[in-house]
Amino acid sequence: MPLAYPEPATAQFTATFLKREELPDGSAALGLFAVRAVRRSDSAAEPSVRLVGGMRLDQSFLADLPVAPGMMIGLYNNTNTSQLSAFQQLLAPFDPAQLISQFGPVTNAVSYQSLIDPARKTGQTSSGIIYLTSRREDSVNATAIPLKNNEGAVLAVLTVAISRSGMIEAQQHIRAIAYGVAAGGILLAILASLWIAARVSRPIEQLARAADEVSQGNWETRVPERKRKRGRDEIDVLARGFNHMTGQLASQRERLVQSERVAAWRELARRLAHELKNPLFPLQLTVENLVRSRALSEAEFEEVFRESTQTLSMEIANLKTIIGRFSDFSKMPKPQPEMIDAKDVIERVRSLYEAAGDKNEAKICFEVELSADPMPLNVDPELLHRALSNLVLNAMDAMPEGGTLTLSAKPKGDQIEIRIADTGAGLTPEECERLFTPYYTTKQHGTGLGLAIVQSVVADHAGTIAVESRLGGGAVFVITLPKNISNSR
Repeated sequence: MPLAYPEPATAQFTATFLKREELPDGSAALGLFAVRAVRRSDSAAEPSVRLVGGMRLDQSFLADLPVAPGMMIGLYNNTNTSQLSAFQQLLAPFDPAQLISQFGPVTNAVSYQSLIDPARKTGQTSSGIIYLTSRREDSVNATAIPLKNNEGAVLAVLTVAISRSGMIEAQQHIRAIAYGVAAGGILLAILASLWIAARVSRPIEQLARAADEVSQGNWETRVPERKRKRGRDEIDVLARGFNHMTGQLASQRERLVQSERVAAWRELARRLAHELKNPLFPLQLTVENLVRSRALSEAEFEEVFRESTQTLSMEIANLKTIIGRFSDFSKMPKPQPEMIDAKDVIERVRSLYEAAGDKNEAKICFEVELSADPMPLNVDPELLHRALSNLVLNAMDAMPEGGTLTLSAKPKGDQIEIRIADTGAGLTPEECERLFTPYYTTKQHGTGLGLAIVQSVVADHAGTIAVESRLGGGAVFVITLPKNISNSR
């Protein structure tokens, strides 16, 4: 009589299936079974006998599987609790202790949860990279394969993990080779750049420095020419052309200086003749009147003589003034600097000329605007007073009908800014451009030396002077002086 076995009657010959087997001790184990039907030979009417054999899926089973070097085969048993139904086992949380390999329990089994859980729940194979530690060398390419029974329930998950250490070592080796090649390339590039610098860049830098020296007035500057047989490259041609140019400039410099000197003397003579001509004409007329007055009576002669001598004295004084201005401009003294306060210079100029502004019929009001901060200046006080006096007198002349003259000073970083502003008729842009040119004047009777003297004084103190003006809007002269001359030179 055949034995009853609770296996499906539809099991086919040599069929295999995965099954959770209840063990005599009450526990459950997962096994891979095969069924074979054996029919009795003496009686065809007797029912067949089914032989069932299987293998337990455990560490020994995994150890018998052929694996490649660096490969680990793991098995996650989803039937760890026999009291749970298949659905409940599916929903059971991941248990790292249930994951074993051919070597025993899996270290860092939790890392495989991201692949095993999707395979348990979806019944689909999942793959990915798993990092067992923080080192890239300890990562693996893993695949989780669900193992199902005949009803399609996932009873276990087979994991296949291949170490990436070899691949990463190969990558690192390739990277090291690439770095070596890159370092070699950089070294070659540096050597090439040094060669190019010696060949091209350095001669160009020499030319640039030489051009800068020429711009500063060093006309004797030369650049070295490379001694070559041919010498036909652009750098050599440029060097020879530069040296030829500086040689021509040096040879023509003396002629240019002499020409400028002659032109300057001619201009000086022209201006001097023009300035002396104006007082000489009334002098000549006065002398002629004196000669003609000899034929007059004694009373008439006395009156003509008195008027003539008065005219002669005035014109002679005018001549002395003109000659004195030219003389002052030709022998400007060098500054004798001493530490002063800009406020003192401004107050001195104001007190000197404010009274003169009150005496004129057209009253000129003086206003002073000084910063409360200290304003030390290392300057020649007499020369600075002379320059400011010239500007104040020009401002007063620009306001024949009266107005306001403002003197101001304030610190500006390492400099002191002094401003002299008037409310006169102002200047045109063309006049502003030529205002500091020697012998140029906008006055009817002027030498054009006043502002040239001011500019000379300011330049000797390493400062600058500028004018801000528009026609009908007054003019402002701005002087900027360093607090210490030695620091600005």
